[in-house]
Amino acid sequence: MSKVRTAREYERRVADRLGGKHIVKKHYGDHQPDISHPLFTGECKLRKELAVDTWLKQVEDFTYEKFGVVICKVKGRPDNESICCMRIGDFEQLLREHTINTLSEKVGW
Repeated sequence: MSKVRTAREYERRVADRLGGKHIVKKHYGDHQPDISHPLFTGECKLRKELAVDTWLKQVEDFTYEKFGVVICKVKGRPDNESICCMRIGDFEQLLREHTINTLSEKVGW
């Protein structure tokens, strides 16, 4: 299986899982996001290894009943360009909670 095909399948699975739409690109490298969702735009990256995985395991040792989030940035860049990373299951839970809270506000619960 080609790397492009594997990456596209991963993008589709993530879009389906998060309730978004997978944006299919005609050419590798097209300047478009991978996922469109009412609350966010997503870019999927599939790699053999990620340093952030080690960092998440470290923060999860201290989260207890909270979400583990890794915040990182490139040295020399401003703090507002920091990146937040979390497990997809935690992100799904935040999306569900946001949706429930938004619906309850709209209907007056």
